[in-house]
Amino acid sequence: KYLPTALTAGAGGQTAWFLLTTAVLAVVFVIANIVPFFLEFVDIIGALLTTPLGFHFPIAMWFGVRKMNPGESGTGADRVAVAVALVVLAAASYIVVAGTTA
Repeated sequence: KYLPTALTAGAGGQTAWFLLTTAVLAVVFVIANIVPFFLEFVDIIGALLTTPLGFHFPIAMWFGVRKMNPGESGTGADRVAVAVALVVLAAASYIVVAGTTA
């Protein structure tokens, strides 16, 4: 009932899965052959995404959880944690810019 068509049992699901995986393979093949310097493309994507996924995303999630559960807000320990998180966020943002342009 809640499964996508490609994951259902039977010939229809198998056909949909085959078409889906073939389309993904074709798109990846075209991208890999269109980009003349694919290794450099992968390097720049990694440089742009590693730090945000390692630092920005977890801190944003922590701020979201903190906002949903405001029970401990305003305490001394909470203010220190927020200050540390903001310093880490600022340092990570600097690393993204400086590391990508270096």
